Amino acid sequence: MANRRHDIRFNHMSTVNAAVLFTTTLRPHRSANRRVLGWLLGLLAVAFAITGIGFSLIGAWPVMGFFGLDIALLVGAFYLNTRAGRAYEVIDLTAQQLSVRRVDPWGHERLWKFQPQWLQVNARPAATAPYGLDRLEVRSHGRTLVIGKFLTPEERLQLSDSLRLALAQITTSSAVAPPVSNT
Repeated sequence: MANRRHDIRFNHMSTVNAAVLFTTTLRPHRSANRRVLGWLLGLLAVAFAITGIGFSLIGAWPVMGFFGLDIALLVGAFYLNTRAGRAYEVIDLTAQQLSVRRVDPWGHERLWKFQPQWLQVNARPAATAPYGLDRLEVRSHGRTLVIGKFLTPEERLQLSDSLRLALAQITTSSAVAPPVSNT
């Protein structure tokens, strides 16, 4: 997780809003920002231009068009990859509900709400790794939602443990809370 700076944050017992017991924003990891991608594409364009000029000088001028097509395809692929990195999930847990807000790369939002008293956090172990999770889901009243699809298995494990800890705080506090009297 050291290479994923601030991509996933866990805030237990938030001091900003006492009603929020757990909140996290999950973002997919991107190894390069726009500046790095710009430099990479610029260097590739220069290398392709020099190579293309060399081919043109020996009479193979159609190669220049293919190098241009390669650069255009790379720009498109990097654009789509950067665009996919805009997706995120926000998970908020209060004593009344767990809400998961998922925003896709185009800004479309979906919201799911679950009662935390009946909530199960199910984790399927990864078959290919000695540790970690292959799939993390929350389930309540027959409804299932997979969360953190873009996280690494280790990050899913960390999220699972943190979410279970926060849910345990809700169930133990509601179990020992004295009844409220109206007098």
